[in-house]
Formats: sequence, structure tokens, C-alpha cells
Amino acid sequence: MLDDNGAIYIFIHAPDPDRVGSYISELGFNAGVSVNIGMLLVKLDGGDGAAEKLIGMLNSNLFLHRRVNRAYICDSEEGSIDAAIRTLESRIGKDARIRLQVYPKSIEGGVIDAFDSHGVALDPSGFTHVAYIVSVDGRYFIGLYGRDMYFSKESQQEKQISRAYYKIAEAASRFGIQFSSSARVLDIGAAPGGWSQFLSERVALCVSVDPAKMEISKGNIKHIEKTFQEGIEEIRSYAPYDMIVCDANIDPRLVASFVSERPELLSDDCALLVTLKLKYKSGKSVQRVVDETSAILSKGFNILSMKKLLSNTRMEMTMYARKS
Repeated sequence: MLDDNGAIYIFIHAPDPDRVGSYISELGFNAGVSVNIGMLLVKLDGGDGAAEKLIGMLNSNLFLHRRVNRAYICDSEEGSIDAAIRTLESRIGKDARIRLQVYPKSIEGGVIDAFDSHGVALDPSGFTHVAYIVSVDGRYFIGLYGRDMYFSKESQQEKQISRAYYKIAEAASRFGIQFSSSARVLDIGAAPGGWSQFLSERVALCVSVDPAKMEISKGNIKHIEKTFQEGIEEIRSYAPYDMIVCDANIDPRLVASFVSERPELLSDDCALLVTLKLKYKSGKSVQRVVDETSAILSKGFNILSMKKLLSNTRMEMTMYARKS
């Protein structure tokens, strides 16, 4: 699997490797799922700094960081666990303190015993280097890298906010949405307020429509405590809107109809960001809802993109459109 041209292979363990791999590929890396072990395998040129860039991104990118469990950096292959351990030991300097990252866990005990018996200093907290071993079908892929190349689940200090906040943050990043500080935004089905919180930090006014209680209160958030159908007159009083968003558990066709049938709510360049809640057992039913939602919107909007975000559940997709 590993060739001799100086390539580095990074194995990435994630609960949803396909979606994580799709995002990593969007960022310009060559990522594919290894069918043997269900992990992502990213091949990098060892001399161009790509490995450092990817590990840095895994540590700092909020959306990737939440979806990745471990990353193993390998640049050599051995045919046995004993050979893998000997090669790693030959690379470890006398003052190095080692943290082990081993896959699968079942071989970790033997590696620890071998290192310990040969005087290798293991220090999972104060380590200077990380030793990686990944076992796949009787082959052992290894690497030894400095602490700065370690992916840490503790490295990202996440704010204690709702999952919905992360979802709209990811959507904005991946769809390239730019927010104007003078913009007005309508948030349909806004409670408890994750999307409204994100929007209120970026725009002049967020009109949040939901009969339920909002968990956030800010001067530029106007809460209409009604359904979007019942609150139409109050919604109109703040129009036109530069963006309309919805992450509520509402049939997306209803939202599409509501927006399409009320052009007076829309600015000339109004954007639309909607989470499609697709809680249907049949794949045909899911596709029908997507197609019907798209057909309704096509009368007044251009659908720019539709993605399965890292922050989407298994039964969600996110649609981004703009007034045509």
C-alpha cells in the first residue's frame, strides 16, 4: 500500500467516514474510505507540508474536529508487529517521550510491553513524539512524528451552544455565504434559537418566528411567538428579507410554498437556507420530497447547492438557493 516516493498516509477514524471524506476532498485533499477497516485514508506528498496542513485543519476546523475521533500518520510498512516495533524503536531518540496511537486496540498491550522492555519512555501526557501503528490484514503501517503533528480531541475549545448553531455555521462555511451587517433575516421555526443566535452575531436584524420559547434574547432578535402561517402580518412588517432560513421540523414543501407565494417578503437578492427533514422510510419518498421542494422553489429561486453536511443527521440535507 505504501510506495517509496515519500508519500505520507493518514488514516482517519470517524463515525461517518464517507461524509468526512467528502468534506476533506472539498478542501483539496485526496481522501477515500479504506474498505478493509472502515477508516478514511488520505494520501499526501511527504515533502509539500500537506500533512502538517491537514493535521492542523483537523485540530482547528470546528466541523471536522467534532466528527473525527483519531488520526494516524504513517509513512512506512512492515510485515509483522515485531518488525514494526523494531523500526519505530530505531527512530526514537534517547530523550524522546512517546505517546502511542495504535489501531486496533487489541494490539496495544503487546506494543506497550515491547517498548517498556526496551526502555522506551512512554508518557501519554508529557510526550514529545507520537508513535503510530495501524494493522490492516496482517500488514503494519507505522510513523513517528513530533507532538505538533498530533490530533487531539481536546485541542478545540468549543463553545457550549446548540448543535443547530454548528449546523448553520458549517452551512455558511461550505456554501460560502457572506453576511452583510445591514441585512435582515427571517428564521422560520426558530426555537430554541441556535440559528438565530448565529445570525444575530452577523446581521442587523433577525426575525425569529416560533410559538415556542426562545433560549436567547438579544436586541436585534425580534421573536414573533406564532407559527409562520399565523404570524404573516408581523413577518411582513419587517420585510423585505435578505435571507430566509429554516431548520425546523417542518415539511420542506410547506416552507418552499410559503416563500415562493410571498414575493413581497423577499429582497432582490434574497437567499434561502433550508434543512430538508426527510424522515421517510422509502428512498423513493425521500427523492419525491426533494424533487417536489425543488420544483416549488424553481418558480422564483435558483438552487445553488444541496449538501449532506457533517452537522446534518442521517435523515437531513441542507439546501441553499438564491432568488432568480
